[in-house]
Amino acid sequence: MKVTIAMPVYNGERFIREALDSLLAQTFTDFELIVSDNASTDSTAEICREYQERDGRIKYIRQPENRGAFVNAEMAVRAGSGEYTMMVGDDDVYDRRYIEMLVPMLERDPDVGLAYSNYGFIDERGVKTPSTLRTFFQRDQSAASVFAGYDRHRICLPSCSRCKPASRSPTCPTRAWCSH
Repeated sequence: MKVTIAMPVYNGERFIREALDSLLAQTFTDFELIVSDNASTDSTAEICREYQERDGRIKYIRQPENRGAFVNAEMAVRAGSGEYTMMVGDDDVYDRRYIEMLVPMLERDPDVGLAYSNYGFIDERGVKTPSTLRTFFQRDQSAASVFAGYDRHRICLPSCSRCKPASRSPTCPTRAWCSH
C-alpha cells in the first residue's frame, strides 16, 4: 500500500459523502482510506458502512466512546499501513489528481518528508474562495527552512507525508504517531 488516507470524523453526516466521493475518485488508486468515527451520534456510521461495502479500500473504525479529536486522529493514522500518510477532514474535497501530484514530490527526494498544496474554502452555499494564506516559500530557501517556517507558525496544510522521526521538529504533533 502506497498511501494511507486517515480521516477522523465526528458527526460528519453533512459533508462526509462529498469528501469520500472526492477521495474515491482520485486518479492515484494505490491507497487505503481509514475512517475513524469518534462515536458519532448522527448518521455518520451508516454512511461510512455504506461506503465501506462499496469500496474495499475503505476501512471504517467506530470508537466505542468519544475519545477527543487528537486521539481519534491518531487512531486513524495508526490503523494504516501505507508508506505515506495523508490526513484529511470529513468536510474536505480534493481535486481528482491531488494524490497523484503529491506522491511524486516525496519519491523524487528521500530527504523530503512533507508534500503539501495550497487550498481554498467552500462556504455552506458552495461559494469557492481561494486561501488567504501567505506562503513562506521563497526560491532561495531550502525545504527544511520552509518547513521550519510552517512549524514555527503552527500551520497545517492538506498534505501527504512520510514518517521520518529524525527530521521532525520536537513540537511536531505527528512525532507521537510514528511507529517506524
